Amino acid sequence: MSGKRPSFLKELLSQGGAAFQFCCILHCFHEHVLDVTICIGPSMLPTFNVEGDVVLVEFFSTKFQRLKTGDVVVAKSPTNPKQTVCKRICGMPGDVVTVQPARLLHSTQQKRRRRHPGEEV
Repeated sequence: MSGKRPSFLKELLSQGGAAFQFCCILHCFHEHVLDVTICIGPSMLPTFNVEGDVVLVEFFSTKFQRLKTGDVVVAKSPTNPKQTVCKRICGMPGDVVTVQPARLLHSTQQKRRRRHPGEEV
């Protein structure tokens, strides 16, 4: 019976080591490659449903600074760091963004928009 114990412990350590390695790889993948989150609420209509959509979050765009206007980003909420928020980028550094009632205009959209005489800029 004592001959089976070292074999059992050896097998347990081997399996435990493999499980530990898998968990380490999964953690690195989750932190640096891809994450899954749920986006709930009306702020991202019509892109995402109010009831919630599963969103795959990739981290390469932020690491290589490939974000652009119109991209959807997932970030920590500034008011509750335990919560994440989904938002669309409406301007990049150097862009002029103005807010009008019920509308958000990027500087390129303003240039294309026809102005009426006497209208404020």
